[in-house]
Amino acid sequence: MPPTSLTDAPSAAQAARDDSDAALIERSLGEPSEFERLFERHHDLVFRYAVSRIGTDGAEDLVGESFLAAFSVRHRFDAARGTDARPWLLGIATKRIARHRSSERRWLDQCAVTARQDAADAEPSSDGAVDRADAARLAPQLASALAQLSSRERDPLLLHVLGNLPYEEVAAALGIAPGTVRSRISRARTRLAGILDGAGR
Repeated sequence: MPPTSLTDAPSAAQAARDDSDAALIERSLGEPSEFERLFERHHDLVFRYAVSRIGTDGAEDLVGESFLAAFSVRHRFDAARGTDARPWLLGIATKRIARHRSSERRWLDQCAVTARQDAADAEPSSDGAVDRADAARLAPQLASALAQLSSRERDPLLLHVLGNLPYEEVAAALGIAPGTVRSRISRARTRLAGILDGAGR
């Protein structure tokens, strides 16, 4: 039966809420197939994050593990902390990365080797090429420096930089206070600067 008045018609805001991540997760408690929409919506984001942390070889497995873990604990998703599932999903992926530390270390080592080769092959012939060559020269040191950070420092930093999450969402992802996130990221940046400065001498 069509709505009999304007007040009976669903508002655009209500329709948007019904399609939010939080709404999909809530509906998936009764209709598990609804979780597939969340997977389709955020698969690429989690995959790119996984590739940036452990490389392409294990990324798809990590994504599968992360979404399987998310599905199994979806009843614990707290919509009061926000309807966007990105911090929650990236937090779960970050926790799964702890089981792939050796893969992450190998990936950072490989990035350093590849970056050194790229830097050696770089032939600056323009201002843009000079910038790219400078970045290529810095990349091996950056990869090595990231490998030297503890996971307590590296995880929040990379969630912020690679996951593009603000401090508050990094805090939600890792289940720690925003102030702790700020201090850990600050420490990580200070340590990276010190390591890179030492490598450049």
